[in-house]
Amino acid sequence: MNQTEKIINTTQYLFPCKFDDPAFDADDSYEHSDVAKNLIDELGWDMVFPYWFDYLQRHCPAEPDVVNYMVEKPLISLMVSQLNSYQT
Repeated sequence: MNQTEKIINTTQYLFPCKFDDPAFDADDSYEHSDVAKNLIDELGWDMVFPYWFDYLQRHCPAEPDVVNYMVEKPLISLMVSQLNSYQT
């Protein structure tokens, strides 16, 4: 699997989860954070961020969609901290 495929597959695993879905397992969110961190550690923020940003733009057209990620996802905290460190 090449880098692009790895990012796309990981993105498709991480982002479709919905916090308010009864099938969502909150304990699994830690696994999601680990997967996200490992991807960034392996490929770098510069490589991963454009795919994640594109996903959010395409699949989160309304505020509740974005809030799902902001409220529940440790992944978003990771993204924000990465972005902040990248900008400084």
